[in-house]
Amino acid sequence: MADVLIDFAALLNSIQPIAQAVAGRIYPAWNRDRGKDTPTILYEKIAVDRDEPLGMGGRGGLANYTIALEVLGKSYRQAREVAEKVRINLDCKSETVGDTEFQLIRIIGESDEFIEETNIYKTTFDLEVWASESAPVAVA
Repeated sequence: MADVLIDFAALLNSIQPIAQAVAGRIYPAWNRDRGKDTPTILYEKIAVDRDEPLGMGGRGGLANYTIALEVLGKSYRQAREVAEKVRINLDCKSETVGDTEFQLIRIIGESDEFIEETNIYKTTFDLEVWASESAPVAVA
């Protein structure tokens, strides 16, 4: 079974303007220690909806993920420059990576924030990600 988040990270790393802008620092959000060096991209799954219509053969295998992607920078300019590369190269993207067919990645929200405790600037993207999922493996 495909792990959509692992394939999503691989997709981000395969997009040269994004990967180069952060020197490969693309990590899951739960690993906050990795966000100390900037610029950095953090991502996490917020929700997944598998309520798509059933086909003749059962569930269609298409899931709608909501993913938060954060761009962290030491300055507003640094965060925004990387965020612009993300917006240009990821919005409305379709591609197959690993076992996952990303049918559509769409930016549905964007916000900027200054985190005073760490002196970090952050741009957050809310992504709608339509991706194929293989059928679950039955456990006996």
